[in-house]
Amino acid sequence: MSSINGKTTAVKIPAKDAQKKIIDLKQSGAYDNNYIVKADKDYVYVPVTKNFAATQGAGPLKQGWKIYNLCLQRTVKNKSLKESISENLDKSELELAKTSYDIVGDIAILEIDNILQSKKDEFAKALLKHKNINTVLRKSGGHEGQFRTQKMEFLAGDDKRTTTHKENGLRLMVDVENAYFSVRLSNERLRIYNELENDENVLVMFSGVGPYSNLMARKAKSVVAVEINPRGYELAEENKKLNKNTNLTNYCGDAKIIVPNIIKIHESFDRVLMPLPKGAEDFLDTALSALKPGGWLHFYDFLHEEHFIEAENKISSACANLGRTAKIIRTVKCGQNAPHIYRICVDAII
Repeated sequence: MSSINGKTTAVKIPAKDAQKKIIDLKQSGAYDNNYIVKADKDYVYVPVTKNFAATQGAGPLKQGWKIYNLCLQRTVKNKSLKESISENLDKSELELAKTSYDIVGDIAILEIDNILQSKKDEFAKALLKHKNINTVLRKSGGHEGQFRTQKMEFLAGDDKRTTTHKENGLRLMVDVENAYFSVRLSNERLRIYNELENDENVLVMFSGVGPYSNLMARKAKSVVAVEINPRGYELAEENKKLNKNTNLTNYCGDAKIIVPNIIKIHESFDRVLMPLPKGAEDFLDTALSALKPGGWLHFYDFLHEEHFIEAENKISSACANLGRTAKIIRTVKCGQNAPHIYRICVDAII
């Protein structure tokens, strides 16, 4: 907490620099999410932690921050879903209930086991009490087909599938049923963003509606994104405009066909992202052909925690086929799919 005599400690940032600075503060753990950012015409006042206020930004954030004490509005914290539905479920039902959910824009997305189908209206009513939720949907299947789409069952509120989602300083148009998007990868996207250098040319394969590509475009020299799903590509073009990223180029099509043609236009890239967790190894040859010597590869996979080495082996094998070598820098967990099974990202220099 960063409250002093009813006031909150905050830093004053010019509005034109606010987006990047807030990302930096969040990434470093200095942002105090118990309070809401305040803005006027020229500046924003960003709540920061007591420790950050005391040091005025240590290490890489040290840049002469000026600390203010002012009144900021507290973040409204909703009841947990478990608390909200506890009076409508008996003890055995409550133990079975999955009470985690995703919020994409103003849409809440639930998983409800078949055994609790009779209670789905109770789940939906509980979530609609949250002022930032206008639609409640239930996942009615897994990600399917070439486009990795997922069927949704409407439960309550406004019957829609499209919303505007905010993350990492971006505004993204998302169609939760017809174009793949994972809200749970927000921190992973920010991690990659913080690895970028300003002069890099970046290729994002399997780019979806553009969450990676639009964020990378905030820092990179140029970004090229490829998405096979026409609906995903359509939204990616909208999101490029929405976020005013003039250094971003979107392509629609199969990466195996599109990328070789892209290389003829854009030459090779300093960094290639492959955020397709299942089957991305089939595109490694394509990704490597687009990567400059000494460039960074970010390869995603779903694996049991005892078998992470398999992802590294896939990269090394693909490199060997092309007469190249890989230096594995790190393997990062960026989501859990099932007990002991994780979505991972392998960062490698090729």
